[in-house]
Amino acid sequence: MGWHHSEDESEDDRMGIEEINAICDAAANGPPPKPDSNREGIDWIRNEDGDLRHPLQRRCFESAVKFHAQTDQLGWKSSRTRIWTSSFSNSKRPAPSSPEP
Repeated sequence: MGWHHSEDESEDDRMGIEEINAICDAAANGPPPKPDSNREGIDWIRNEDGDLRHPLQRRCFESAVKFHAQTDQLGWKSSRTRIWTSSFSNSKRPAPSSPEP
């Protein structure tokens, strides 16, 4: 599986950490890869701003926005949000107790 190096492979043949970091830095600072036009609608789509997104990510985002709008219409924002956020922001959790020896 590639976990063990063979005896005939010398240290010079393997990449060092500096080389790997240089390759990663070059890839991170380079231009983003162009999407495969044959995979449009399958692996990627463009949103309204022209950014690339996965179709499932867009669907989940739009569902979350619709759900948020429905909670506003039902009036849950004023009461439920306040209760939910206050229960997490103001709660003081007790320190974990250590097991007795």
